[in-house]
Amino acid sequence: MAGGRELAYHNLATMLEAGVPARKALATVVAGLRGGLAGDFRYLGEAMGGGMSPSQAMASRPARFPPFDVLMVQAGETSGLLGQAFHDLSQSYAFRRRLRQTIVSGLAYPVMLYHAAAFLLPLSAMFLGGLSVGGYLLAVVRFLAALYVPAGIVVAVIYLAPRGGGLRKVLDSIALQVPLLGGALLRLGLGRFCAVFGSLLRAGVPITQALPLAAQACGNTAVARLLEGSVQSVRQGSRAWQGFSGRLPRDFIAAWASGEESGNLDDVTARLAAGQAEDAKWRLGELAKWIPRIIYFLIVLRLAAAILAGLGGVVLL
Repeated sequence: MAGGRELAYHNLATMLEAGVPARKALATVVAGLRGGLAGDFRYLGEAMGGGMSPSQAMASRPARFPPFDVLMVQAGETSGLLGQAFHDLSQSYAFRRRLRQTIVSGLAYPVMLYHAAAFLLPLSAMFLGGLSVGGYLLAVVRFLAALYVPAGIVVAVIYLAPRGGGLRKVLDSIALQVPLLGGALLRLGLGRFCAVFGSLLRAGVPITQALPLAAQACGNTAVARLLEGSVQSVRQGSRAWQGFSGRLPRDFIAAWASGEESGNLDDVTARLAAGQAEDAKWRLGELAKWIPRIIYFLIVLRLAAAILAGLGGVVLL
């Protein structure tokens, strides 16, 4: 089932492409929304009534409209293809929804198994007299805390830390080093970069302006740093790809270089955006397959330790 923002962008794109004026289209979309999302889109209509463009109105609420959304709409305004911009945004949110479903479906069973292990593993010690009821409950809490405390810290940093803050930069850098996850985040960031850059380029935005704007939409400060040398490279009369970090995937740099050499960079970046997103989805799918295996292995080790400890207690008796 489509998410609220995905559906709102889709409906807005449909009406704009049918020739409905933007403010009227927004009013129609708002009528079908509820809660905070309705307030967000209602605000867009009010701000446009005050003389703002859609992208300016969205940018004035950075907590509600991510840079990626703002830049895509800005490109649509510049090119005169605002409806297409909202359509692309709807597709982007649809991809994210499918990605979340892949991850959640892969993690649901191992997380359930982890909770079951938290309650079952300390039972042997309690039955053998090594734990009181209070000690059993404490062991359960400690077991679950090993999952929830790190996860809570990561979520808090992601949602509460400033996008350009030092803590966020450290977390982004660490995340890129995690097997499979790091590769997926890198490809996701590159896909978003290419999507925004291609839209800006097709809208006639100079490449020296399009590159840093697109880098802002990566969603990962560490990925943005790998791309930042491209602006300086272009200003010095070289190609953008020559300023890319050598840590970027070779296939990505090669495809980009081909696009620059052939003068077909707008089409190449469109294909790169789709390809990088699909690669990220595959990597996250693989991660979702491996996490259960890792959890199974850890639980087996814990069970073995509990059994050995129990046998040791029996021998001592």
